[in-house]
Amino acid sequence: MRKTFQALGEFGPALFLFLIGLLEPSTGLSVLFMVKSVQIHPFKYLSNEVTLQTVAVTLGGWQMGGVNVNHIDLSPKYAGLLLGYA
Repeated sequence: MRKTFQALGEFGPALFLFLIGLLEPSTGLSVLFMVKSVQIHPFKYLSNEVTLQTVAVTLGGWQMGGVNVNHIDLSPKYAGLLLGYA
């Protein structure tokens, strides 16, 4: 189970960050920073980027399910102490 959480926490964000790179260039950010004027809706692609970034960061939290259990595997008696030092 720990390996599943660790894999989901590492490869999940990588997949969604890769998908952000495949989106068309965001016109929303250029409008927000007033780099150039755009005639289409300014947040057309920005909502897709924000959604994918939110999913990537959320999946990154699953990694802690694999990391924090490692201290219990190493030394159940001193797991709290090891987690405090790490």
